[in-house]
Amino acid sequence: MLFDKIPSPVLGAVLLGCTAVLPQQALAQCAPTGADSFECAGIIDGEQEFAGNGLTVTVLDGAEISHDDHTIRLDEADGDDNTLINGGLITSSGGDAVKAEDGFTLENDGEITTTGAGDDGVVVGDEADITNRGTIRTVDKAVETGDDSTVLNFGLIESVATDGDTDAVDVGDGSTVVNRVGGQIIATDRAVDMGDDTRLHNRGLISAGGEAVETGDNAIIKNFATGIIEGVDDALNPGQNVTIHNWGIIRNIATAADEPQDAIDLDSGDIINHEGAEITSTFDAAIDFDGIERAPGDAVVVSKIKNMGKIAGKIGILVQEYDEVEDGELLPRNVDVQHVINTGELSGETWAAVLGEGDDIVELHAGSTLNGGIDLGGDDDTLAIFGPGAISGDYGIFEGGAGEDLAEFHMIDFFDLIGVSGTAELLTLEFAEALPVSTFSALSAGTPGSFSYTFANFELFDFGADDSPTRYTADDLAAMAAVPVPAAGLLLAGGLAGLGALRRRRRG
Repeated sequence: MLFDKIPSPVLGAVLLGCTAVLPQQALAQCAPTGADSFECAGIIDGEQEFAGNGLTVTVLDGAEISHDDHTIRLDEADGDDNTLINGGLITSSGGDAVKAEDGFTLENDGEITTTGAGDDGVVVGDEADITNRGTIRTVDKAVETGDDSTVLNFGLIESVATDGDTDAVDVGDGSTVVNRVGGQIIATDRAVDMGDDTRLHNRGLISAGGEAVETGDNAIIKNFATGIIEGVDDALNPGQNVTIHNWGIIRNIATAADEPQDAIDLDSGDIINHEGAEITSTFDAAIDFDGIERAPGDAVVVSKIKNMGKIAGKIGILVQEYDEVEDGELLPRNVDVQHVINTGELSGETWAAVLGEGDDIVELHAGSTLNGGIDLGGDDDTLAIFGPGAISGDYGIFEGGAGEDLAEFHMIDFFDLIGVSGTAELLTLEFAEALPVSTFSALSAGTPGSFSYTFANFELFDFGADDSPTRYTADDLAAMAAVPVPAAGLLLAGGLAGLGALRRRRRG
């Protein structure tokens, strides 16, 4: 019935004809323009409730609707698939500004605000479609949706709560948040809180006095070149099996007075940090892998970090090494595999990476800048170095830890080795830089430079690993170090005296 879709004050005025008692302004200012549509204009004080589904309510430019409780309500039990188009001001001083049910659509080019503690801006059900080109600013949650919803922001969405667990944007499972260029999602606590199987695309600013973004499992996060995600707490705190692409800036902005936190704190997943992108934390790890409680027989999870940009923190990449108790809850150590592929900058104060347990893999390709050492932790790890002089920077030692650890030298042969020093537990290997290709340039270039790496607790060393590798044990190399000879003599001694052993150790 048509009367079912008319706001209650208007319906009362129509049925009773009592224009002196019921608000005449409501009839003039929030009036039906069709069976399923309404327009609101002017200054309106009081709740505006619309019953029905498939309704469209338009708040015109210049209109102001205010109330000391919920202001606009489209949240009747059967009030699905309703639309609100706002070009004016909707404000509440004692409730939520807008409430609606499933399938709700909001087009906001105006302003939606609340001023009371605990009051939300927009609270809607599942399958909502929220587009903001204006401002949504609240004391509690600015936008809260159910599952399978979309939030598209070109303007400002802000939560200015001073206490409590509050978010600027809170969406359920299967939802998508898109923050466009110039868009800002800002909170004094958490900026974006998302469920499982969600997507975040950011080209604007997401900034928080707590965590900037928290997600559940299986999230996909893309921070584009113009995007900044920053938090005083973790900038990103996703769950398990997530995928993060970064072309922009993801950073922790804590000061020395704040509790140290990370740029990215995740359980498991893949991080691709593209060329020119930055993931940074001044006082804690740039990337921190938490432990995951696993039952016996659970499959090993492999997380991959591919860095072509900059990853820098007190520790660049940190994996939880020990069981911890926090707030009475046991946080298990991480025993999964981390696979690091680096062609960019990976930096820490002492350690660029501390990888904990698991059969971890680190690949250092040409162009890598490494500041600090790499601790591969327990189990059987692999460190692969691709090419002579592949690594620059103030790099430290490579620590293998417990287990059988392998160092692979790709495009570096045993005959490039010009010096060995130390013991089997702590070996330093010195290599010649690659000679120029032509004889003329070789003669004119003079003596080539050299580079060296120090390995602690590595058991195996493969030279020429890109083709048919030749394997030495740490004991083999330590034996060479025990008999100092000139560089050329080392080549001859190692090449001839060890020929039989080399043949036995050569792997197909």
